[in-house]
Amino acid sequence: MSFTGSKGFHIQSTNPEYQQGQGWSLEKQLKGGYDEIEGETGRHIFDGWEFNIDSDGPYFTMDARKQIQEEDDQGFSDRFSIKRESVQKSIWELQAIQDEMAAYAAAPGPWTGNIPNTIQKYKNNLQAAIDEEAEVDGRTILETELPKATYPAAWLAFQEFTRGTDSYEDEYTVLTRSRTIGLLYNQSPLALTNTARIYTHSSLRSVFGLPAFTYVLMPVIPSTKPTNTEWGWRNRTEEVAFIEGQKAEIKQDWAFAAWSTNIYDYVP
Repeated sequence: MSFTGSKGFHIQSTNPEYQQGQGWSLEKQLKGGYDEIEGETGRHIFDGWEFNIDSDGPYFTMDARKQIQEEDDQGFSDRFSIKRESVQKSIWELQAIQDEMAAYAAAPGPWTGNIPNTIQKYKNNLQAAIDEEAEVDGRTILETELPKATYPAAWLAFQEFTRGTDSYEDEYTVLTRSRTIGLLYNQSPLALTNTARIYTHSSLRSVFGLPAFTYVLMPVIPSTKPTNTEWGWRNRTEEVAFIEGQKAEIKQDWAFAAWSTNIYDYVP
């Protein structure tokens, strides 16, 4: 086949040839002016091509050849890393606050059973105390509605809010895999995956084909979790880059946290 390159030179390429045990032989021919061909020589040397250049008047011809070994085409290599990353979260996301709001919703009273309204009432009472809006019989609304003995987390949150702190820094674990793969290796598709899913340690390894040693990199699953969440891995970012020489690099990372099952599908 032949086509015109983006720099104005003419490319004429033969079909790739595959031989069992040897891999692929690639050949191509480039024709153009001196500047165009000279600009291609450095790139072809870097990418491992062998070539000859001949001149015919004002035009130059580059005949390029490259052998790709079978193991490079048919296999892949993986590199794994794990790290901790910081993330800003709202004070309302503190586990102690979440637990107290659930207890407040279950406590006997006119709001019992209406969980969304009860949780909002908890927040409204705390916000009213912060704004110093109300007193009942000489006591603040915090003392009346959220007594310290029963709701100590509300009092701790009150202190932070009155200091101007409405968020805190938390951490989560991120596992990254960088895979270099031959484009002809058909056991590892290059299609991007569904990021709206939560994977357990075992389902992550099963779905994405992670080796057994990655299990030692994974954190211990906490014994508690917020309501309607599951501890697991979510595919956070994914990138496919194509490399000269019939190869691609796939970079994926998964973040471990208590993800909402209201938003993400859970894969046990």
